[in-house]
Amino acid sequence: MKIIQDINLAEKMNLSLTMIYTYFLISRIIERMGDHVVRIARNISKILNVKLKKEIIQKIQISSNLAFEIFNRSIGSFFRKDIISANKNIESVQKLEKLCEEINLMASEYDGSIAISIGYIAESIRRIGEYAEDISETTINYLVGLEKN
Repeated sequence: MKIIQDINLAEKMNLSLTMIYTYFLISRIIERMGDHVVRIARNISKILNVKLKKEIIQKIQISSNLAFEIFNRSIGSFFRKDIISANKNIESVQKLEKLCEEINLMASEYDGSIAISIGYIAESIRRIGEYAEDISETTINYLVGLEKN
């Protein structure tokens, strides 16, 4: 990152090194989330022609929507500089983890490669939520650091 190497550029853009580093951390987390989105897509393509039970499809949809909501709230907390929202967001990840465990249990009803693909999907959805939690934690650390200065 050019801006980290050139303090004058950071000053010209009115950015502190702490803010730049925080943006860098969050961008790395988002990149990892993108890797899991790709993993989900690859595994969905492996089960497209499989007749899955409605219940497992619904759980996957609910958990993926929840992971997306957690991500949106974590980013929103950062840009609004809302430490209370960031803390609440961290708590919501437990619900996502429970949903993903339920998907894994349901996946055991299917044959090997199908169960494995469903398991990878659930694992990636869970990881996306946990990465969103990391963004909230990064936000809290950043905001606490601002208060100290």
